[in-house]
Amino acid sequence: MSFVNYKGYTRELALKRVGAGWAPLIHRIFDTLENIKGTVKIVQVKEKFGTMRFSLKPWTDALTALVAQAADRSHTLCEVWGAPGTLSETGWLSVRCEEHANDPSEPS
Repeated sequence: MSFVNYKGYTRELALKRVGAGWAPLIHRIFDTLENIKGTVKIVQVKEKFGTMRFSLKPWTDALTALVAQAADRSHTLCEVWGAPGTLSETGWLSVRCEEHANDPSEPS
């Protein structure tokens, strides 16, 4: 039987920590975690240097690959609404599509 330790971040809390454009990445990680055996604690979910960071305990090779894949994907998705985007290196690092490229507001 699978069990995810939600004493850390819940899916809902994780979704509040990043922009709506990265919601599919969060859902994919949580859906995968719900289908594994053992206990996993979601320690942290955030945006850092323009990409999504997701920290878990314990780390396994499979979980490391899952999180790395989501981080890599976040590097190409507009955090505001999920369209293809690029990393803006002017000011605060963020991934934005053309429409949101000049939008300095937080993506949530």
